[in-house]
Amino acid sequence: YVGTFLLMFLAGLANAGGLGGGALLTPILLIFFNYDPNKAIMIVYSIVFGGSLGNFFNVALKKNPATGKSFVDFDLSLICMPLMVAGANVGVLLNHVFPPIIVLIGLIGTMVYTGKKVYAKAQKTYEAESNARKEPFLEKNSSPEPKRTSKENLELTVLDKSAGLSSIDQANQTNTPEEKNELQVILEEDKQLFPPAKLKIIGALLAFTVLTMIVKGSKSADSLIGVEYCQTGYWIVFILGMDGSYGFYRKGVQEVEKRLEDKRRHNYNFEGDAFSLTPEIIKSITLLSIVTGIAAGLLGIGGGMVMSPSLLQFGMAPQPLAATAGFFVVQTSFVTLFQ
Repeated sequence: YVGTFLLMFLAGLANAGGLGGGALLTPILLIFFNYDPNKAIMIVYSIVFGGSLGNFFNVALKKNPATGKSFVDFDLSLICMPLMVAGANVGVLLNHVFPPIIVLIGLIGTMVYTGKKVYAKAQKTYEAESNARKEPFLEKNSSPEPKRTSKENLELTVLDKSAGLSSIDQANQTNTPEEKNELQVILEEDKQLFPPAKLKIIGALLAFTVLTMIVKGSKSADSLIGVEYCQTGYWIVFILGMDGSYGFYRKGVQEVEKRLEDKRRHNYNFEGDAFSLTPEIIKSITLLSIVTGIAAGLLGIGGGMVMSPSLLQFGMAPQPLAATAGFFVVQTSFVTLFQ
């Protein structure tokens, strides 16, 4: 009874933060239900998938009031998910091969890594908020500003006209009518809760992954085309599946880079966005996505626990981060559960 309560409580807490919570749930299954580590992780796959799916439907129907966009960053998903799915396939295989002590060490290492990253970000956020509270008090007690001349007041008035404009308004000041319409279309697509073009790519990726698994087969399930488990044909299909995932990754990067280039061409002001992808961030999350996928399959953690601290460091706000990482967890946990 205590173990069941802890599973529900910790799974709910983890899903609220988009973490999946595998590293928290596995010890409960080990201590209270006496499973060995590898079997416990297989059970965690289903718990993480169910919780993350419910959490995704809870946040996916809401828009971020600050931006008018979905809380889920689908551009980030197009880049990360193909590599995370490929990594999850490798991780599940490693889970069957590695001894339990290696899995336990991996779980502990992941929790320590996540704890350090989140604590560092929490400290930084706390300091920033504390300084923000002090500013009004300092301004109130500071010496009055020197009186400005009429010329200085005129210059400040001109500057203030553009200071409060949104990124689209500032872009519209310099764009032609045709360019304004093109930019408007791009920004309207950004505000869709379920962008069809992006979801088609993600859906095709998952369908391709499932089909590859069915064709490949496993130790306990026969291949759809009669491939022998762990024989030459099995590994050929496995490698083809990895190549296909990389192809989806390249497609996602092209889509995202094209949209970024279109925005730059229309003088879009990225400084108005709370978080936006850059070539440097795309390069960084490529390797991170592979590591996250392997950890998700090997340790049953859903992927959010590895990805979230790094996205915090890149400047993503906590609420969109939780929604986006939760969307990652839905897909990686589905792949690992199915396999």
